Amino acid sequence: MKTEADRPQVIEGFRRYLWRILQGEEPLAAARAISEAMGLAIASTGRRTTRAEFIEALATLEAAHDPVLLCWCSPLACHCDVIAAYLDWRSR
Repeated sequence: MKTEADRPQVIEGFRRYLWRILQGEEPLAAARAISEAMGLAIASTGRRTTRAEFIEALATLEAAHDPVLLCWCSPLACHCDVIAAYLDWRSR
């Protein structure tokens, strides 16, 4: 996110990223496709996560009773809202 004005587009990009991974795509391939389609940059720092690691992290959150997601963005909208909506959907 370069400016605050980018927030809605970046959150939508993360929603699409999560969906693509849940559909079987590897995270880097999903990020590249979304970056190209939406004109978003991919962070160049940090370790790349495999799909298996991503799915395992989601499973850990699903197994937790009422997990609390923390992000420095709060109270503004962020990717944690997407994750929380996913967890809510899975718990139904």
